[in-house]
Amino acid sequence: MARPRKPQPGEHVPTYASKELARSLYLGGSSLEDIARLMGIKGETLIKHYRQDIDFSFQSMRAILASKLYDDALAGDKSSRELWLKTRGKWSN
Repeated sequence: MARPRKPQPGEHVPTYASKELARSLYLGGSSLEDIARLMGIKGETLIKHYRQDIDFSFQSMRAILASKLYDDALAGDKSSRELWLKTRGKWSN
């Protein structure tokens, strides 16, 4: 197995904290351009180091919210039932 290469001087090295920041900003509605600017890096650097984390966090949040919507629908919430049927059940009124 190849040894990881050392970062070059001035090269961006992501940390757990910077990954959490990127994920939370994206889930909060910030654009990728805004996230890169706020983190002080170029858009290409953001994509290179954070794209997988951002994509995974978005998919995870969507699954969590869909599950909550489903639970609410089963619990009798009328709005949740209608939304679930329209989006997942291909239902129209």
